[in-house]
Amino acid sequence: MRNLKLLCVLLLLTTHLFAIDINKKIGKISKDELLMEVYEKDSSAEAVILFDIGNTSFDYNTEKGFQMIYERQVRIKILNKDGFDYANFSISLYHSNGNEEKLSSLKATTYNLEDGKIIKTKLKNSEVYNIEDTPNKTMKKFSLPAVREGSVIEVKYIIRSDFFYNLQKWKFQHSIPNMWSEYMVEVPEYFHYNKIAKGYLPFDINETTIKQDFITITTKTRSGGTGWSDGNVKTNVTTQKIDFKKQVTHLAVKDAPAMKKEAFMLASSNYISSIEFELAHIKFPNSKLKNYSKSWESINKELMNHSDFGDQLKNGNYLSDIIQNIKDKAKNPKEQIYLLHNFMVNNYKWNERNALYTSKSLRKIFNEKSGNSADLNLMMVLLFREAGFKADPVILSTRNHGLLNLVHSSVSQMNYVVTLLKFEGQSILIDATDPYCLPGMLPPRCINDKGRIISEQNSDWINIEPSKKYTLTVFGNFNITEQNIKGTLSNKREGFAS
Repeated sequence: MRNLKLLCVLLLLTTHLFAIDINKKIGKISKDELLMEVYEKDSSAEAVILFDIGNTSFDYNTEKGFQMIYERQVRIKILNKDGFDYANFSISLYHSNGNEEKLSSLKATTYNLEDGKIIKTKLKNSEVYNIEDTPNKTMKKFSLPAVREGSVIEVKYIIRSDFFYNLQKWKFQHSIPNMWSEYMVEVPEYFHYNKIAKGYLPFDINETTIKQDFITITTKTRSGGTGWSDGNVKTNVTTQKIDFKKQVTHLAVKDAPAMKKEAFMLASSNYISSIEFELAHIKFPNSKLKNYSKSWESINKELMNHSDFGDQLKNGNYLSDIIQNIKDKAKNPKEQIYLLHNFMVNNYKWNERNALYTSKSLRKIFNEKSGNSADLNLMMVLLFREAGFKADPVILSTRNHGLLNLVHSSVSQMNYVVTLLKFEGQSILIDATDPYCLPGMLPPRCINDKGRIISEQNSDWINIEPSKKYTLTVFGNFNITEQNIKGTLSNKREGFAS
């Protein structure tokens, strides 16, 4: 009985420790947070997000006009060594046509408890490095310093963006539990976004309100004098206040459970609770409406004329010697298909980067013999076309990238290109990145429901399904005696098992 009472007291103390009050201001760390050893709602968690708070708003200045301001602050408790990976951060910054998103006010700190005192270790600027992730995306990467079991880490930053179509999406759920996730988006009436919500978790806060706001426009004019250098020239400054309405979306989820990765599961992004914002149109006073909503037909046309996609398929003269050599070896069209495929997979190496657009001209890829998925598969399309076959590119989203939303047409959903060959009434999907996948067989990463054919005449959806099964057959031949078992085992692998 005495032991039972003691156990009850310990349980009460432990429960009290877990039910800590989190101060959601950056830098306001409590000892209770550092003493926490287990998250009571998920004792298997290697780390837990104590809070994750984001805000997107629009700022106006005379020089740049409207800009999007995205702010995020997140605090994570590292419970054991398996949670160290959550101290590694990547911040994506988009750039295009000379403009780029700017990262500012980055603060990252690790807190540890030493001899009863809270010790802070701050991230240094020299510990942040850049990686060019795609032709239009740079990743700022860093790891929090002095992380160990029991540490609490905090990260806060601001992104300033001119790209209105790149309003930051928000994940309320992650691979570790999230005690509090909150996102607020304030959009002026001139911008209209479609909201796309995913997941099954109910919102603890789900509010949409309309608020009044204003901007001040400052105009400078010069008068008097005879020229710019004349001392009699006067500068007149006028200001104009413009009132407008803004829509405020406020969402929050409390105690979001971890999304655990399961065997054979598609990308977790298909199932986690999240919100995305797709720019539909912009309409400023006294100006025409600028529509950003696109149909799949318009996306097809856009890609066919894109310098890093369709334009690359317009000239393949440099492939003529290769094609003639293959045709000299094989007169049968079916044999030619396999030889053309063999030429690609045996001479060109995939750099393991998924991409929708070419990294450079296909002529350069032809000489350098290496490239991303778009480089190699668009070259294969061109190779088949120059050899007289009917071939088109197919764009898709890989399994890790997520399922396509067919209702909301957006090229940003796609991240990969494969080849579609039409031959003897069949539609044969081919990937030039994998030498072990013969024509008609795509690597597992590409099998993700549907793809979109990009073609001047026949743009449409195509089902992407396994053409062959995963088959493993085991043969055994044994001689069994009272003393032992002797014999042979052999495996036969077919399809994806091979």
